[in-house]
Amino acid sequence: MGIFDFFKRKEKTQPEKPVVKANDKGEFDLQLTDFNEKIHKAKAIADAWIDPAFESEFAHLKTGEPSKKGDIIELKIYVANVALWGNKVELTFDPVIASKDINDFVQKINKQLDWLTKNKSLIKKAITSDLLQLKNESWLDEDQQTINKEDFIKPIQLTSVDFAKKAAFDLYFDDGNLFWGHSIILNVNSKREIKGASIAG
Repeated sequence: MGIFDFFKRKEKTQPEKPVVKANDKGEFDLQLTDFNEKIHKAKAIADAWIDPAFESEFAHLKTGEPSKKGDIIELKIYVANVALWGNKVELTFDPVIASKDINDFVQKINKQLDWLTKNKSLIKKAITSDLLQLKNESWLDEDQQTINKEDFIKPIQLTSVDFAKKAAFDLYFDDGNLFWGHSIILNVNSKREIKGASIAG
């Protein structure tokens, strides 16, 4: 059990904004106004010592000193939805890690999305390279035959993209039950170098 208990959202949430589509050239022009701000609150459920490294990295996520039972922290993210690869895909980022100019960060997101639009096959090739062998060696159902590249990648669907510092990002995929419901995550750095795929959840 963790030391923080996240509240179920009771406050009225902002209406979901329209899904943003790329233009005829496959380019995105997201603006900050396309994002909703979401705040999640959590309560410390036990007294705890907070590592100074954690406090330094995540100080912006808390109100008060969340080291005693009952203290509250707040997590704030920006969320938008785009049409990408034929799917509705959720985009998220923490506004504090974005940059001094949050609008500039959104423009960096646009450039990353433009790259993603043109590199679906490259992304799928990386996932297949990293995870097909794992599937065939450890995740086959009883009496299931090994699967080929085409059958492996077909059910995998992109669901969300989480942007980090310098617009590096993680792509999250529905695994199509290849790994029994675990998420597939592909990490790409700010220079658009693919760092690898893994499963989680």
